Amino acid sequence: MKLKRPAVFAIVLVTSSACAGLIGIEDRFYEPGTIPPGFDTGVDSESGSPEGDAGTDVTNDGPCPPNMILAKDFCIDATEVSMRAYQKFLEATNGDAGNQIAQCAWNTSFSPPGSCAGFAYDSQSDKPMACVDWCDAYAYCAWAGKRLCGLTDGGTIPADAATLYESNFDQWFAACSEHNVRIYPYGAQYDGSVCNGNERWDGSTPATTWPAGFGQCVGGYDGLHDMSGNVWEWQDTCAPSTTVDGGVECQKRGGGFKDGALLAFLTLVCRSRYFHPQETTLDDLGFRCCSP
Repeated sequence: MKLKRPAVFAIVLVTSSACAGLIGIEDRFYEPGTIPPGFDTGVDSESGSPEGDAGTDVTNDGPCPPNMILAKDFCIDATEVSMRAYQKFLEATNGDAGNQIAQCAWNTSFSPPGSCAGFAYDSQSDKPMACVDWCDAYAYCAWAGKRLCGLTDGGTIPADAATLYESNFDQWFAACSEHNVRIYPYGAQYDGSVCNGNERWDGSTPATTWPAGFGQCVGGYDGLHDMSGNVWEWQDTCAPSTTVDGGVECQKRGGGFKDGALLAFLTLVCRSRYFHPQETTLDDLGFRCCSP
């Protein structure tokens, strides 16, 4: 059972200013930049396709590791981390949630909580992993020899540096916007038929996620999937909580399957960003990893 501090699910919209303060992140769950021994990348050795792939064209060639896309000057996962991939992390760590960074000392388990409404964990599913808190996402990326997306030089984005959020110094934003060229990952105009927002659902079937890499939601770089919709994605940006003494809030980006046209300019656009308490777990909140 995952033990968590009482969560205050206050969503803070930050459009013109950022939360003040900076949480230092000095250590990592594993040494960054190295693949742990025995780590299965989930790539088929013959086809070079990422496990759980539903049409992406990602090979082992080029400067990036398998299932990552070169976004000019850094690498980013081609898709959101799937449940199948996350299961490998759970098996490798075998319930050991020790050696986390200091701000995650409270996190006693990497397993999704049983109380996360709307989410059903399936270890063989290619749908994106959701209902993970910020610390789970951070630890997974470090274990995989990568990092949670932050600054393009590999550092943490200071939460009080508002100008960085819509700049090429921000890995997630730079990848989504093709280095500040696009408003949406697929272009300049919103199109509810492209990515997995709630307009994809006709009301007769409950909205849900689709498999990582499924569909035509591609951009800002070729082969980069679901930067808009499907699930929100944690980012390496945290700050002291504005609502809870001693608490920490971290940033998410990209929108999810519950978001639609009415607020698309706030949620399904590359510049969208919200803060949640770092222990938050939601059925439309997952992550992907980056690498310098």
